[in-house]
Parts: sequence; C-alpha cells; structure tokens
Amino acid sequence: MKEIKVSKNGKAVTEEHVSIIAIQKTYKNRPYYATPIFDSGSNTILLGKVHLDEQLMKAAGINIVVNNNYIVQNNDKLKLLKDKDGAYIVNRDFILYNLYLIQPVIAESLSEVRKGTHFFYLNNAEVVADEENTKKRLIGKAYALLTEASMKDQSDMLYYFNLNPLDYSAAVVENKAFAKADEFPEKVIDFFVKRDVADRYVFVNKLLKHKLLFKDKNGYIMYDRTSIGFGEDAAVSFLYDEKNEKIFTALRGTLDAIEGHKN
Repeated sequence: MKEIKVSKNGKAVTEEHVSIIAIQKTYKNRPYYATPIFDSGSNTILLGKVHLDEQLMKAAGINIVVNNNYIVQNNDKLKLLKDKDGAYIVNRDFILYNLYLIQPVIAESLSEVRKGTHFFYLNNAEVVADEENTKKRLIGKAYALLTEASMKDQSDMLYYFNLNPLDYSAAVVENKAFAKADEFPEKVIDFFVKRDVADRYVFVNKLLKHKLLFKDKNGYIMYDRTSIGFGEDAAVSFLYDEKNEKIFTALRGTLDAIEGHKN
C-alpha cells in the first residue's frame, strides 16, 4: 500500500469525496464495526497509509483507541482535504479513512474487491477519475501506435499476447490488436517501445504455436528432451543465453523456414 503525504500546517484547497459502498447484502442496511489493529512491535495503532501519533489525532477531534469499535455503514461519506502541494490535511475523516484501509473486509477500491473476502469498498471519486483519465490517455497512445503499425507488427503483437494470428483473417487480427489496447494499453505500448525485449517473447510464442517447443504436463517448456525452463520468462532467458546459441540458431532457422512457407 503506497504511502501518502500528510500536511503539517497546510490550508485546504482541494477535496476528495469518498463513499463507503457495501458489497454484501447483509451490510446494505446494517452497520459493521471496524476494530483498530494494534501493532505490539511499534506499540501503535495501525493505519492504512500513514503513521499518526495520538497528539495529531486528538487535534483532529478523534483518537483511535484499541478497544473501541467504529461504525461503518453503507453510503457513509468522507471528505478528505488537501493542501496546495497535494498533501492530505489530518482531520476526522482522514483518520477514519486510514482506519478503514487497514480493515481486512474493506477494499481500497472496487477494482481490488475480492469476492468472499470484502464486505465494503471505498469509492474515491477523484482517484477513480484520475485512474480512468490515465488509462484513457494510455489507450489513446496505444491506438496511435497500432494505427501506424504494419499487419506484421499487429500479428507479432498477438503472439506477444500468446494468441496465434494465423488463426484469424487480417481484419480479425487488427480487431483483436485494438481490443488488447483497450484492455492492456500499457502492455501494448511496451510491445512497441521496448521492441527488442518484446520480440524475444514473440519468438518463444511462435516456437510454441508452431510446436517447435512444447509444454510438458508440469508446465515446463521443452525442446525435444531438453527443459528450457518453467514459463516464458525462463524460456527467453535460456534461448538468449550465449551458451545455448546452438539451440537458438537451430530453432531460428527452422522457424524462418516455416514462416517463409506461411508467408
């Protein structure tokens, strides 16, 4: 959990609005009692993203005490204040927010909800908007790269995502490439801007699709009777290790011959 900045003497200039949303029907209309978690090692109450001493909490009008329970209800609202530098101002709602973050049954956001584990999640409208805006910008960049890409690049990108472009028409390859940009824009961008690395994974996945490598029943990638590692990362490390150059050269030559016939 990433730490956040706390303002010492700042003046509030912006706000974040957080809603507590119940996931389980049980807590749609009944309260949950949040219990502070005491850390005997540091002799303090654990809070989500900050360490606040008793003096700071008392100054904010609330002091989290070990044996107290704090009511959490569906649609409760918290208002978090920030100073001009983006640091949070310590007030009652900020302290409760950090108490909730450390509760095992409260997820920090909807995307982090795990069924059967969480009863509530925290919906921070500003944070959600920032995350969505960031993702949309990444999607836009991924789309721009794909628009300029050749069909070969788009096909190779599908291999990078462990798909076989030979199973699809050109139109479907393009459609699937843009679908990956919607879902995994950062990975699509990495494919283009870190092409030297990406092409190594493309190579391994092409070898697997053409059955020049195979996975055994335990998930190890095999070349004939030689294990070259568990998973793609290990296979890439093996094949691009100079001491395994003979195997790499043999596989590269066979793949080139196959692709020459396919193309």
